[in-house]
Amino acid sequence: MVEQQVTLLVKTADGVAYIGQVTTANQGTVFGVTMTCLETPAGGGTDIDLFSATEGTGVNDTAIGALTETSIINAGAASAGTMVAGGDIVADQFLYLVGQGTGHAAYTAGRFLIEITGYDIAS
Repeated sequence: MVEQQVTLLVKTADGVAYIGQVTTANQGTVFGVTMTCLETPAGGGTDIDLFSATEGTGVNDTAIGALTETSIINAGAASAGTMVAGGDIVADQFLYLVGQGTGHAAYTAGRFLIEITGYDIAS
């Protein structure tokens, strides 16, 4: 089993907005993902979902639908202590946190732990 914990840094300026890339070499074959809210988001909506996309070109303040995307976790309203599980992630996908609010937000707080579980197919 391969498990990777990712610390997320969300950019406050323009530029690509993916938070990581899942590859077979690094994560193996992924069969599960969980997203735990460690600190309640503030300054914007609390409904933040996890998506994957084949492209690593998604930018801040652009709809995820502009990419070839897949919803991994539909988290609903996040608050400290909530955990939501999702399914697999296809190899060579970029991961994005996507706010489900109605507009631009300047978040002042919020932390998520994303755990990716899989197995190493190379061994």
